[in-house]
Amino acid sequence: MYPTGPALDHPAADILLKFGTTGCKVDCGNHWTRPQIEAAINYAAHPSAQNPTAAKCIRLETMEKANQGFADIVLWDDIKQKFPP
Repeated sequence: MYPTGPALDHPAADILLKFGTTGCKVDCGNHWTRPQIEAAINYAAHPSAQNPTAAKCIRLETMEKANQGFADIVLWDDIKQKFPP
């Protein structure tokens, strides 16, 4: 995030600018194992995301993030044979 304008006067502006230039460390837990990923794929979307309206919103937001360069869409069929150890 790169605060600009009035946001620069916010008490958190310095830390947000730091996150925007050097990143923000996060702990997302352990890397998933292949069996965990396959189980998640087989389970499919969370029931709340199976609602057609919700699914459409999720798809639109995902495409928006990808088009903005904030995310990459990776298909399981494209990577399942190249899964990291």
